[in-house]
Amino acid sequence: MPRSTLACLVGLSFLTLPLGARAGGAPEVAGLQAPGEKEIKLAEQDEDFLTRCNAAVQRGTAWLLTQPGKDGRWTTIHDDRAGHGPYLHGATALALLALLECEVNKDEAAIVHGFQYLEAGWKAFAAKGKQPGAGAWKTYEVGLTLMALDALDRWVPATMKGKTQPVGLLKPAQRDWAKELRDFLLANQAPTREVVGGDVKGGGNPLHRPRECWHYPSGEKMATDHSNTQYAVLGLRAAARLGFPSPKAAWLAVIDNFLALQEPSGPPVPRVLVERRAKRGKAGGTESKLVTLSRKTDHARGWGYPGGSLPRAGGKEHECATGSMTTVGIACLAIALDELSANARGDRERKLAPDPALSRDLAPLIPKVDQAGWDGVAWLVKHWKIDSNPESGHWHYYYLYGLERAGVLWRQPTFGEHDWYRLGGELLCKAQRANGSWDDQNDDHELVSTCFALLFLQRATLPPTTKTR
Repeated sequence: MPRSTLACLVGLSFLTLPLGARAGGAPEVAGLQAPGEKEIKLAEQDEDFLTRCNAAVQRGTAWLLTQPGKDGRWTTIHDDRAGHGPYLHGATALALLALLECEVNKDEAAIVHGFQYLEAGWKAFAAKGKQPGAGAWKTYEVGLTLMALDALDRWVPATMKGKTQPVGLLKPAQRDWAKELRDFLLANQAPTREVVGGDVKGGGNPLHRPRECWHYPSGEKMATDHSNTQYAVLGLRAAARLGFPSPKAAWLAVIDNFLALQEPSGPPVPRVLVERRAKRGKAGGTESKLVTLSRKTDHARGWGYPGGSLPRAGGKEHECATGSMTTVGIACLAIALDELSANARGDRERKLAPDPALSRDLAPLIPKVDQAGWDGVAWLVKHWKIDSNPESGHWHYYYLYGLERAGVLWRQPTFGEHDWYRLGGELLCKAQRANGSWDDQNDDHELVSTCFALLFLQRATLPPTTKTR
């Protein structure tokens, strides 16, 4: 069943509070509203809507289970593309992630064979020294495989829901594999360079600052991008959950990158926070009232695709800020700060001792990350679309899954007044094909589109462990 109760995303305003603070709200006085506050009406997540979402997930997973070949591999049109391909493992890892997050039995033959295919592919890659070339693993594939392993490790049968959960389902060899995958990502966190304060062609005196993010990888040291980076970040987060945290330097570099490469300015947008308020019902029970608190103004500043240059207004898709890449910036900042907070406070699952020095280092970063994230939210509000990827027109389902990640990780049930889950869920329920799949005909193969749709509907992203700051 999708993680679709609105309450799971409401009540805590992540990344807006100082350490130890509690979320506040307007006085509970009948008929009065605080300055700048207004009531908004969100579509209720009624039983009919949830039933349709559940049915769509069931049909989608049933279709997905029919798609792997005899070797356990799922394939897409991107597998053998020119350029940075071939991608021999990414579709399989993505399919496994979607199936496990949608609570398909881990012992299904397709899932078992899929992991066997991935393990065999990694062993062959490692035997060749993990070198580029045919069969080489890419950042997307490694990050997605770590996410799939994490989903497998915490898979719980329906009969165990709400009960004491198992310690973990990965075998020792799979845990060793997860550590190898983590190490691969850390080894390929490539430095890129941003030119600041001058133009080489114009005869200026440029200042070069290093930024560290990811590429496919490739031999082009400067050619990093935020799409690969987000899957590296998601993969490293999964590895940390499996007991293999990344060093604080890696997370500080992620924050440095996204703070540096966000648009420097943007139009003002009133901040909207949604709280659930208890209200007495006629029969003595309680019902919920949703209101907005618009007491702060942010500035719409988004992120673009390149990992080494600022977005350029009016540029082409890979030059300007887009919806999908702005969701990436929000999610990566939230994850990096959450992992650094785990480093600072200590985390038994991640095998981390408390680091008081890091707590001091984080103090000046928190307000910067906080504002950058809220400005990213403001960009999504200013450029709001649910039927296409804003300022792009491509990669629609990729953008929808990005909205899900940004909404969950930044703890936003809405973007502005837009109820993203209800709007996206309605769109996906209507767009599902008769065979249970989805197809973004502009860009993605139906398998990739179906996986992104399922992950959105299931609300598959786990929220941050840091509730307040």
